[in-house]
Amino acid sequence: MPGARKKAAPPEPAPHRELPPSPPPFDTVGDWRLPTEIRRFFRSRIGQSLLIRGAPGTGKTTFALSLLAGLKAPGFYVSTRVFYPELVEHYPWLREELPEDHVVDAEALWTGAGGSRDFGALIRQFTQLTPESEEFLNLDRFLSLPPGVQEVFSRFPPGERSALVIDSWDGLIEPYLSSPDAPPSPVHRLRIENALISVLSKANVHAILINETPSFGALEYLVHGVVELRRDDTEGMVLRELVYHKLRGVPLQSSSIMYSLDGARFAAVPRRFPRPADAPMEPFQVRENPTYGLSTGLAELDRSIGPMVAGQPVLFEYDPRVERSSLRPVIAYLMAQAVGSGWEVTLLTDVPFSIASFLSEAERLISRAKILEHLNTFNPPPWVSDGSPTPPATRQLVEQLKESITAKSVVMIVLSTLESAFGSRAEFVDTINSLSSRARERNGILLFTSPSSLPGLGEIASAVPGHFRIFSHQRTTLLYGIRPSTPAVAMLTTNIRGEAPGVWLLTIR
Repeated sequence: MPGARKKAAPPEPAPHRELPPSPPPFDTVGDWRLPTEIRRFFRSRIGQSLLIRGAPGTGKTTFALSLLAGLKAPGFYVSTRVFYPELVEHYPWLREELPEDHVVDAEALWTGAGGSRDFGALIRQFTQLTPESEEFLNLDRFLSLPPGVQEVFSRFPPGERSALVIDSWDGLIEPYLSSPDAPPSPVHRLRIENALISVLSKANVHAILINETPSFGALEYLVHGVVELRRDDTEGMVLRELVYHKLRGVPLQSSSIMYSLDGARFAAVPRRFPRPADAPMEPFQVRENPTYGLSTGLAELDRSIGPMVAGQPVLFEYDPRVERSSLRPVIAYLMAQAVGSGWEVTLLTDVPFSIASFLSEAERLISRAKILEHLNTFNPPPWVSDGSPTPPATRQLVEQLKESITAKSVVMIVLSTLESAFGSRAEFVDTINSLSSRARERNGILLFTSPSSLPGLGEIASAVPGHFRIFSHQRTTLLYGIRPSTPAVAMLTTNIRGEAPGVWLLTIR
C-alpha cells in the first residue's frame, strides 16, 4: 500500500549471560575481626577490587592477609618483598590458611616490559582471533600484565571464585615498566592497571592491592574500594585508624574505624557491643590472683595493664565526655573479683557508682550474700563551698576510710565526691596523699576515680604510682596507662537491666 511504513523488525534478543553465583550469607563473609563495611563490600556477585594505602608500619600486609583468610575463598598471595617462610614466621596462624603453593614470588619471575614483543601481532600469528574480538582484547590485556600476576592466574582453581593479594602493586609494576633508557610511562602504567582490573573482574576474583604511594593516582579511580591505614603514636601508646575513602555500593556508618594488630592479625574495634557468636567472650569467673596483688577480673585487662598491685594507689582519670555509667561494669568486675577472692571492699560512692547500681550489676557476677559479707559503703559527704571551714564530719569520714585500708582490701574513692566536702584544695590534696601513704603502709589497694577537670588532680596524679586514663576517640572508649606506660585498650560495656554487665576489651597494638 502506498505510503505504508514497513514494520520494524523485532530487536534481536540479547545474548543470555549467566550471573555469577548468589552472594554468600553475610555471616560467612569473614569473621568478627573484619569491619562490617568491608564484609558487606565483599558480599558481592562479582569480584571486588580493594586498594589498601598507608605508611610503613600501619599494618597493610596484616590487613590484607587477614582479609584473605576471612573471605572463605581459595586465597593467593603475590609478593615482591615477603616470601612464604617469612610469612609463616611473622603470621603463624597463616600456615593453616595459605598453602605454600598459593604464594608467588613475583621477583623471581620478573623479566620487565621494556622492549617487550608486540603481543597483538603474536596472537594474530598463532590464532584466528581478530583485533576487534573480545577474546583478543582479553588475551591482549592478560599478556600485558606482569609475569607474577600471569603466574597466579594459572594456579586459580577452575570454576571457583578466588581471592588475590598483590603486595605491593607499586613494587610489582614499577620495576616491570622501568627501562634503562626512559622512566616509566604514566600512559603505559594506566593501560596495565586498566588491564589488571578488567582481567580480575572477568575472572570473578576478589583482589586486594597494597599501594605504598602516598599520593592518589589513576588506580584509585579504577578499583571498587579504597581504604587507608593510619598510625598515631602519642604518650607511649599506639592508636590505629582505618579510613574509608571509597567503598562502592556500601553505605558507610562512619568515615573511619579503629583497629588493632595484636597477635599479628587485624581486628576492627566494633561500634556496638558484639554478640557472643560474633566475638566469643569469656564469662566471669573468679580468676587466680598474683602473689603481689589482685586481678582486675578481666583476662584482657590483666594482660594489657596488669593486675592491681598491693600497696600501690591507683588513679583512673576519665575524660568528662566519657559516660561514667559506661565504666560501672569494669568496676563491677574488679569488685566481684575482690569479693570472690575474700578481699574486703569499701566504696565511697556517688550516683553513677551507688551501692544500688553496684549491687544490681555485681550480684549477676557473684552471689549477693558474698558481696554483702565483704562490702562496706560510705554515703557521699555533704557539699562545702570553697573557702569554708572543712566540717568535722569530713575529717571523721577520712579516718574511717583510713581504717578500711588493710592487707587484702580494696578501697575505691570517687574523688569528685570527696573533693566537694573540703573547703580548701590544699587540704583535699593533703588528705588524698595521706590516704595513699596509708595504703603503702598497710599493703592495701586504694583506687581513685576522677574526671580530668577535677581541681588539684595534677598534684594527686604525680604522687600515685599507678595512673590510667580513660578517654573517647573516634566514638570508642579507650583506657591506657600513663604510669606505667601501657598499650591502649578499647572498651565496650553494657548495662542491660536483668543481665550480667557485659565487658568487651581489645588491646590496640
